Amino acid sequence: MRLLLALTLALVLAPAAQAGGGPERTVVVVNADSPVSLQVAHDYARRRAIPLSHLIYLEGVPTLRVVDLATYRERLWNPVKAALVERGLLETTDLLAWSADFPFGVDVTEEAKAKQVEGMQHVPFRAALTGLTWFWRHVEAQDPARYLDLQGNAFFHGDETDSSAGTSHGFSAGRPWNSNRYLLSVMLGYTGEWGNSAPEVLDCLARGAASDGTQPDGTVYLLANDDVRADTRERFFPYAASVLKGLGRKAQVLTKGEDGQDGIVPKGKADVIGAVLGAAGLAWAGSGSTLLPGAIAEHLTSFGADFSHGGQTKLSELIRAGAAGSSGTAAEPLALWQKFPLPVIHAHYARGCSLAEAYYQSLAGPWQTLVVGDPLARPFARFAKVEFPSPAVSTALTGVVEVKPVVTPATST
Repeated sequence: MRLLLALTLALVLAPAAQAGGGPERTVVVVNADSPVSLQVAHDYARRRAIPLSHLIYLEGVPTLRVVDLATYRERLWNPVKAALVERGLLETTDLLAWSADFPFGVDVTEEAKAKQVEGMQHVPFRAALTGLTWFWRHVEAQDPARYLDLQGNAFFHGDETDSSAGTSHGFSAGRPWNSNRYLLSVMLGYTGEWGNSAPEVLDCLARGAASDGTQPDGTVYLLANDDVRADTRERFFPYAASVLKGLGRKAQVLTKGEDGQDGIVPKGKADVIGAVLGAAGLAWAGSGSTLLPGAIAEHLTSFGADFSHGGQTKLSELIRAGAAGSSGTAAEPLALWQKFPLPVIHAHYARGCSLAEAYYQSLAGPWQTLVVGDPLARPFARFAKVEFPSPAVSTALTGVVEVKPVVTPATST
């Protein structure tokens, strides 16, 4: 009994990773009518030790494409919130993960026009499922001016012009940012048309979980070419590279026409832990490059998460190639950098943040961005170590034996 008590206390008192969240503050939403959604959710919950009480099952999910805002509220968000309230989880949940087989987009045009949202280049007014979930409080308040704001994310820690850019934060729903309440939100996998297969999604989540705390010796590659999709973020490359190198990590700009590079995807690189791409069309296969477990790879283009048609390369291509997470916009975003993760996402990740935390700290206006992958992946997190030294004995033990745990706190970066 005393040994069991000591073990319990050690696990309770041992310091957690410096950032990244955990299963006890994660909720997974499941399409109860979809065998694929059930499989993905249950596999993820098992792999991440998420309590079964943190799985919310929804019936009658209307489509895997785009729903209107009224349908989102009635068929998706309201039942989820009701379950969170009923189970006492609303105030303690940091992360809400949508399993596979859910809509990727929500049309908010009617509310935006009714509230006379003006002066913002948002054509069309189609939000991403994850972006709208992040802004759940503003959506409930029917305040599109807040959730459509290109600078509306108070958790954003962006570029060198931002005084808070030199820091990274672990997310807590219980800590308001500028009087806001957010929910980290990621889709575990998109398996509709133009998406990924169930095995590809499961492999993505397995690679993400396996990467935790591995401190991979990889390089973040920043791709430069003469396309507006690359130019939009190129000015942020030097700062991100500088921060990463200051953290002891590697970053390299790959420019079209130099050293055999085409500026679309890294060529011949076996150590890709991050890729910032900018092209309408790309193919990872044949590049000779390898995405390491835990890698974040994404590209700035109009239809990276618009799965209503096959135009342009979808984020699913990068998940298929081995990324633990990727993203894209659910509709034409125009070349607005605020709707895409800034390259500093990789600095937040390198400091030990989870994939979800890194994403939402690098997005100034995430309402139109669909984030897909393993939200809890944290390859650069450092974990406490708990050991139970064996008693030094020369004879058989009888009676009560006290074994004291030794806890080594996580080291700082």
